[in-house]
Amino acid sequence: MKARPLFSLNTCLYNSKLVQYFTPIAKNCYKQVPIPSTQLIKKQSHNKKSTSLLSHQSIIWLFCCLFLWSFQLQANTPKVSDKHFFVCLPTNTDVFFQASRQILQIEGTNYSKWITDYGLSSISRPFAQSFPEGNVYLFQVDNPLTSTAFLADLQDEKWLVYAEPVPIYRHFQSTDWNDPDYKQGKQWYLDQINAQEAWEIGQGSNKVSVAIIDDAILTNHEDLAGVMVKGYDFADKDDNPSPPRGATDNCFSHGSHCAGIVAALSDNKKGISSLGTGVTVMPLKCKPDSDLHNDCEAFTFAYQALEHAVNNNADVVSMSFGGPVHSRTWQNLINMATRKGIVLVAAAGNDN
Repeated sequence: MKARPLFSLNTCLYNSKLVQYFTPIAKNCYKQVPIPSTQLIKKQSHNKKSTSLLSHQSIIWLFCCLFLWSFQLQANTPKVSDKHFFVCLPTNTDVFFQASRQILQIEGTNYSKWITDYGLSSISRPFAQSFPEGNVYLFQVDNPLTSTAFLADLQDEKWLVYAEPVPIYRHFQSTDWNDPDYKQGKQWYLDQINAQEAWEIGQGSNKVSVAIIDDAILTNHEDLAGVMVKGYDFADKDDNPSPPRGATDNCFSHGSHCAGIVAALSDNKKGISSLGTGVTVMPLKCKPDSDLHNDCEAFTFAYQALEHAVNNNADVVSMSFGGPVHSRTWQNLINMATRKGIVLVAAAGNDN
């Protein structure tokens, strides 16, 4: 029996409506599990068949409840930031900065009210260029308890193009060469997509750049070091996109897996064979090192990584993440990439 793939390509996308549909069933299903009273148990002791049937029904209902409870857990996972907001201002709006790049004034706004009432602590320009709709700014509040009221106030400002919370997207967990894992049949997924037939037609070219937007990429791995181009860590603002010290197989390993499947050096008697051997990898880390002991799935700064990939001539962008929240800012980024002919590969989701 074949193992379950680490990265499945299916169309069962996460659907918030599905969670909302299942939630009331999960809340009520325990009421439907028969819980016999003491007298009923005594009566059932004379009928082993009915006891067995009741036991089986209880077990089935228990598994149903546990299964639906897993949907409830997903529903409780934060989908948007409670401190950060994308705010799009018209391009003709004057924004005055101090020398420290902190905003001093925004024309036509009661900027000081946002500070006193909602604890607005900073405003920055997360993107280098403007979008057709306007200039997008990143607003941050220190107190998450004010975020709902602050967003409502922003959205009441009719002169703004739009205001939205920053979505929290998460990763979804998937020639006869001589690489050990391939020779031993551990990479059965390559056979599943007829990779060998594709290699006979053509293999990867170093003229093709694939940006991997992920938690981190181990750039000095023996199967990856030879295919890396300059990357960046957008979460910790440095030039090292590799995982932090203490990273585990469950945290900060996802990007290295993806990079290996895409472009690991092949036919070198080491590690694995890759589908696109020969292409180069642009490693873009978008998860802060501080998340090592917190949320291992959230990709906090993926939006800046995508802009970087577009502006630095990536041909393909791997984005193994997603979520149920639509974002106009993300749509602007995606439109910008597709206008340049960049191929965007998004996760199809394997949470189902």
